[in-house]
Amino acid sequence: MKNPEELIATVQAVELGNYDISSWELNVVRNFTKGDLFGAMCLMYKYGFLRGQRSEKNRSRKIGADSNKNTALRAVTPRAEK
Repeated sequence: MKNPEELIATVQAVELGNYDISSWELNVVRNFTKGDLFGAMCLMYKYGFLRGQRSEKNRSRKIGADSNKNTALRAVTPRAEK
């Protein structure tokens, strides 16, 4: 994306759902970075990335658990005779 307006519009259109940043998290970062805006942005980017990785890991586990349940169910369910 080379158009700054398009970049900003794309980012602003993102729905965060349960992954929005709390005021407590913002205060922790502000206090830790002591007013260094660039440092705070970098730290929050890494924090968001970490939360995304955790979310994906949990999603993958859930998908794996669901597919294992289906496999086990198929193994014990008798087939109807034709």
